[in-house]
Amino acid sequence: MPRGLWWAPLVALTLVAGVLVFRLGWKQAHLSETDAISHSAARYVVQTGGEAKVTDCIGRPGGQDVIWLILRCVAPGDGAVTRFSVAWFGRLIGERENGSAEPQT
Repeated sequence: MPRGLWWAPLVALTLVAGVLVFRLGWKQAHLSETDAISHSAARYVVQTGGEAKVTDCIGRPGGQDVIWLILRCVAPGDGAVTRFSVAWFGRLIGERENGSAEPQT
């Protein structure tokens, strides 16, 4: 067996890893806050249905290393609040319902 073929698996693995890292960097560079908020708001509308609209949701910075954005959606009828936590790359990492938009003591 030629010596060059011994290096073929390492070369192939390096190329695959390079393509995957490039793809992740490309996604990170081209994913905006608007894209992530729009996607999560659309998910909220599908889950809630009824009179829910994308404009019921607002987003703010997460303030933590893991959480990139926090999306807060208030249902138009009963005022139920749903919060979505979005990580980098647009991944949904948490969803929480509070039930009411009124402050609770």
